[in-house]
Amino acid sequence: AFLILSSRDRAKWIAEGDTLGSEESERRRNELNWWDFDRFAAALAELKNGNPVHLKKIRNPADNGHLTGELRIPAPQKPGVLILEGKGVAHLDHHDVLFFVHAHPHIRLERLRQRDTHRTPAETAARFQITQRFEDWYFTQHRHRIHYWVDNSSSGTDLTASTAIHEVL
Repeated sequence: AFLILSSRDRAKWIAEGDTLGSEESERRRNELNWWDFDRFAAALAELKNGNPVHLKKIRNPADNGHLTGELRIPAPQKPGVLILEGKGVAHLDHHDVLFFVHAHPHIRLERLRQRDTHRTPAETAARFQITQRFEDWYFTQHRHRIHYWVDNSSSGTDLTASTAIHEVL
């Protein structure tokens, strides 16, 4: 809901960055530059204050990732848990307790293939490489800020040793 560009516009922006040199290419491939974190913070503050949130111009999977979607989140009736799909929030200070559910890269790649059917296999593979590289860097930098890490992969990874909840603090 907080992407700055549509899938197509972001792909063009990244490709343009590749022609402008390695530094600009790297900047545009950094997923932290894809998100409107101020908009996220404002929406989260509204929910924390007991207010509804109405988001417009959000990613619409039914429209090939264009920003034509809309989402209404009703005002919370009582305190609860907010679950966000995504990974780039560990560096923010807007959460009270942060859980992260890790899925094995093979699972994430398959989900990307199923979700982004508008992409060619080569485009999907290139997009996944950007995400994987970002995640490798991001969690090296920010994993210490995650309160609980849930490993949802059954194959075992270098990140955790089992499928149990791991307290990181």
